[in-house]
Amino acid sequence: MFSPKSPPSIPRDPPPPSHPIIQTPRLLLRSPIAEDIEAIHLIRTNPKVAEWHNSTNSTTPVSDTEAWLTRIFVPRKTFSFVIQLLFSATPESSIGGSGPIIGVLNMTINPKTSFSTIGYFIAPEYWSQGYVTEAISASLFEYWELYPDGLSGSKRDGENGRAHVDATVIAKNMGSVRVLQKCGFKLVSYEEVEDWHGGPNIVLDRYRFWKPDSLVDSPRTG
Repeated sequence: MFSPKSPPSIPRDPPPPSHPIIQTPRLLLRSPIAEDIEAIHLIRTNPKVAEWHNSTNSTTPVSDTEAWLTRIFVPRKTFSFVIQLLFSATPESSIGGSGPIIGVLNMTINPKTSFSTIGYFIAPEYWSQGYVTEAISASLFEYWELYPDGLSGSKRDGENGRAHVDATVIAKNMGSVRVLQKCGFKLVSYEEVEDWHGGPNIVLDRYRFWKPDSLVDSPRTG
């Protein structure tokens, strides 16, 4: 369960900085609070968003969204954020004084591959404005700072032994493809699978971002 002003009630022993607050010029990336659940649920079950995901549709109950948020905010096992729009880019911007929740960015370990895998969605009215690119770029910098070897239990690349983050996207979702390419992800494989909404088979592309040899200046400001 979520308390009104705190992240999911998962034990933290010891309290890790595994889900830091990240501020970019336009966004605040943070852990969820109870007040966020309804907004996240409305975005997650929006037909335009659910079209590209296999876990939701317009009839998905809000309890499913709450359970999902709990799963993706496990300390040291995940690296996830609520994406909140800032009305102002000043350091004085706080959680309470910021703008609307516009999406979620989550990094977890794929149970099939054991690779660290990133996923994301934002409300359709904020598409094509660079918000996801901004969120991913900032979160990846923080991720390698906190997890230089990747999430606990994640596997490295079998060919070169480097830590990396994967992303799986429907090949025809050109918006997400462009986001990943802008963030430096490279296509490494693809597969044809059944469409989870009952349509023709779809092609899933797997993109990969390898840990940089050296971390450059953060894309964040402030």
